[in-house]
Amino acid sequence: MTKEEIERMRVFFPSTRYALLSEYPELSLYPEFKQLKAYELIFVYLYSCSSSPLLMNGVDVDEERVRISIEHIEDNMHYSFSDKLKNEYMNKRFPTIINEAISQMRSFNTLARVRAKVALNKIVSNLESIIDERPDDNMFKNASGELDWAKKRAYSQTMLDIAEDLDKLIKKQEEGYSTKEVSVAQESKFINRIEHYVKNKT
Repeated sequence: MTKEEIERMRVFFPSTRYALLSEYPELSLYPEFKQLKAYELIFVYLYSCSSSPLLMNGVDVDEERVRISIEHIEDNMHYSFSDKLKNEYMNKRFPTIINEAISQMRSFNTLARVRAKVALNKIVSNLESIIDERPDDNMFKNASGELDWAKKRAYSQTMLDIAEDLDKLIKKQEEGYSTKEVSVAQESKFINRIEHYVKNKT
């Protein structure tokens, strides 16, 4: 994985379906997220996830993240905040379930997850290299040049162990620690509002 690819890695980045619980099964393990409606979970993600497009692009003022998150939800999720609810959110008077979910979302370490994903890919690659190496009869001979069946059995057992490990590791690779590489284009749906904010900020 290149430096550029690592820099584009994001945690829990939503697809166009905005169904984070089904897209990232890991989130379902946390009661703080299971009880939220789809739009509430997207709000929590945009507002508080360390790798959300807002925090990754310099929107560091809480009120602005709230405003941009609400606007994005209303534009893309067919949900309209009432004036009362919008006012409560803008003043950070979130419902208890939202506050609990925000605290949990903030606990996820994006960098640690990306490092774990990179390390996992290296482990799988190293195991594949061992498998790719064709066994030589000399590998199984003893000092006298005779075939040592204990060495051959040990090699066979090693291959079986690797196969079992690979099965587990590949499943973990597929989960990807809930990370994915996100292009600039994929984040672009947030960029107009972010650029407007950054321009006004400076």
